[in-house]
Amino acid sequence: MNILTTAAIGAGVIAVTLLAIQLLPREVTVTRSAQVDASPSDVIALFASNEGYQ
Repeated sequence: MNILTTAAIGAGVIAVTLLAIQLLPREVTVTRSAQVDASPSDVIALFASNEGYQ
């Protein structure tokens, strides 16, 4: 294996890596939800207060 073969293999690995990076998604959307076993007035009162934060 000569230097040109080694350089060609290295360039191919770099090209495949760059192509794989370009194929990754640009944006990711995360949706969160929670089931709260409380009445809406209790939830609103908790949001209005300074309690319940971790």
